[in-house]
Amino acid sequence: MFETHPNLSVPDAATELWRYIDLSKLLSLLERRALWFARLDTLNDPYEGLPPRTLIDDMWSSASSAAEPDRQDRIATARHNTRAFSMGREAVAVSCWHASPVESAAMWSLYARSGEGIAIRSTVERLGQSFIQPYAKVHAGMVRYIDYESHRLESINLMEWATFKRASFAHEREFRAIIIGETGQNVEGVTVKVDLDTLVSGIVLSPEAAPWWVALIRDVCARFALNASVEQSGLLRTPAYMNLVERPR
Repeated sequence: MFETHPNLSVPDAATELWRYIDLSKLLSLLERRALWFARLDTLNDPYEGLPPRTLIDDMWSSASSAAEPDRQDRIATARHNTRAFSMGREAVAVSCWHASPVESAAMWSLYARSGEGIAIRSTVERLGQSFIQPYAKVHAGMVRYIDYESHRLESINLMEWATFKRASFAHEREFRAIIIGETGQNVEGVTVKVDLDTLVSGIVLSPEAAPWWVALIRDVCARFALNASVEQSGLLRTPAYMNLVERPR
């Protein structure tokens, strides 16, 4: 199960999780039987893993306003800390999931636009119980969407910063599994072995998927002996209650 941490917020164990991916990532998951945790600074958002501006501004303001002879030492410390805060992201890797009781039309559009998208379904409990790699201490928490210009920290904690994102990304409703200390400057991520039958409660395919694509993914999952249903999303189907043929006469 996940390691607890006072600065992270973990939702109820039954909370539904979705991971929207393409075929290559599904094949990697099935072949390696492992989840990929990406180093924070390799993700698209340049703010990933950074503290808010208020911490940096306060630190430099305090250093610059100090009297000599302490001023130069404090400026050097501020410079060192700023660099360390940025480099610290290299030591943190995350696996990102969408937390929602239903599938997301927005997430299909963002991560599966070709009609060949795939969503892995799980829950907080399933994800936490699926890890079988003994060395890995996996923490987890909901992402907090903040204003990096004005947000003030209650503590200085790299683990907490790993769950910060800008408010512009709030539609992602992201839940993150987090590993610290397994990556570095030359290691862009880490794979963590999982029990797939525990992790995956189902596979959902893009609402725009062609019949041949649905059949292909079912064959792929069967070849890897994945014991989970493979169904196409019904997001674009005509509502069943509008079918007059099925109405009693």
